[in-house]
Amino acid sequence: VFSTSSMSVDTPTAEPLRTALHTTVHDLEQGLRQLPLAKAINHLRDWERHLRATDRGALLPIADELAGLDRYLAGTSLDAREIGETLARLGAQTQGVADTAPDAMRNALHRLGSILQRTGYALAGRTGPSR
Repeated sequence: VFSTSSMSVDTPTAEPLRTALHTTVHDLEQGLRQLPLAKAINHLRDWERHLRATDRGALLPIADELAGLDRYLAGTSLDAREIGETLARLGAQTQGVADTAPDAMRNALHRLGSILQRTGYALAGRTGPSR
């Protein structure tokens, strides 16, 4: 997503990623209740594929969390606490890598991380990070 050592943000490959990032942020800003489950799962799978395709090892834990969230969402019963905890972890991880992202994506990544954390905490019944 963010950038690879060989891909600058101005390459043709980067524009679809910026667009996907802004679309994801926009969809999440509308609220989870407004986001159809099938669309959420498609977002997850697309982002997991993008992250695994980079050469940045720091992104692999995020891809792993996305795969876990995909399993939760594709399961027969949804556990709000587990989904919330996963979203909160994804938010923290996204915030953690946002500062190393290209300028054109940095703010959107910080917003995405913040949205994921807030949504995750709410679903998990928490107000903030566990101590």
